[in-house]
Amino acid sequence: MSDERTITKQVERFLRYDFSEDEKQELAQGMARKVTEAEDLEDQKKAVTSEYTAKINAAQAEAQSKAKKLTSGYEMRNIECEEIFDYKQTEVRVIRLDIGEQVERRGMTNYELQQNMDFDEEITGE
Repeated sequence: MSDERTITKQVERFLRYDFSEDEKQELAQGMARKVTEAEDLEDQKKAVTSEYTAKINAAQAEAQSKAKKLTSGYEMRNIECEEIFDYKQTEVRVIRLDIGEQVERRGMTNYELQQNMDFDEEITGE
């Protein structure tokens, strides 16, 4: 029997809902997957951060090296040179081949002086 003064309708209300055991298990599995995913992403972030830190450090080191060269105006390099042994003057001159400039002039050592001895000439008496 329905009373004409009573109206029934369906509505939604924001109320407490208790999860079933199956729903709790599904939530736990989903949570475990997301924890693992977050850890994996954190590891990837650390790897990328480490990689970029190394790249940044390398770039800074190169910039510092170039700044030092620019400030000093030179750097030390291996340059092709020619050594000229002048036995008449008993001296050795070192000439840079790139610019033809003499970079060293020194007296010969005793060892260097012995290199020019012509023992064959003494033996034959010529």
